[in-house]
Amino acid sequence: RKRCRAAGIPDEVGFRQKWKIALDELARMRGNGLFCDWLVFDEGYGAMVPMLTVLDVMKQRFVGEVPVNFAVRVGDTGVSRRADAVLTAADAKRGRPLTVTRETVRDAVWRVAERAVTVDGQRYRLLVMINEETAELKYWVSNALDQPLDRVVRAAFRRARPCKSFCVSPVGNGGCGQFSRLVGMRPSKTMAKWLRAAFQPTIGIVHFFEAS
Repeated sequence: RKRCRAAGIPDEVGFRQKWKIALDELARMRGNGLFCDWLVFDEGYGAMVPMLTVLDVMKQRFVGEVPVNFAVRVGDTGVSRRADAVLTAADAKRGRPLTVTRETVRDAVWRVAERAVTVDGQRYRLLVMINEETAELKYWVSNALDQPLDRVVRAAFRRARPCKSFCVSPVGNGGCGQFSRLVGMRPSKTMAKWLRAAFQPTIGIVHFFEAS
């Protein structure tokens, strides 16, 4: 526990899965009056169906990347199938072209196809996207059933924007404790406010710095 103590983590705090920590931080932010229009995450979180279920209960709009073998059903009584069996690369190539703008690299054109699916009884949109230039293939699920497709796609790629870094100092500790990545946003007083809301009451100072 030496490293944990150095980072200001109490001895009584044991191992927790990342997706459960993320939900706790989201709930804490909401408790402090801060709400997200969109929640975006990679397949490490998207594969966790219980997390998606909780986000639905919280009425939190999200779009999350999922692995190709993510299990979905087409219709309420359909047989469970892999995401890449429901929507294939060929479907993506025939899909709608959408341009995703970036700050540090040239714009990318992705072709997108979608299908209505259910996961553990909840209705979602399954999206398959293919990069026209690189042929990179991605799968996503979203509970934003009422949003235009282009808005869902642009929200999804907010996660892929250039990263900054930050660390937080525990109360009473002037050093840098917990490190993490700050994605899609520039360091600001507003971002510091969000981080304090997520980590209260243990956070003291938020430090921003360039990623190396």
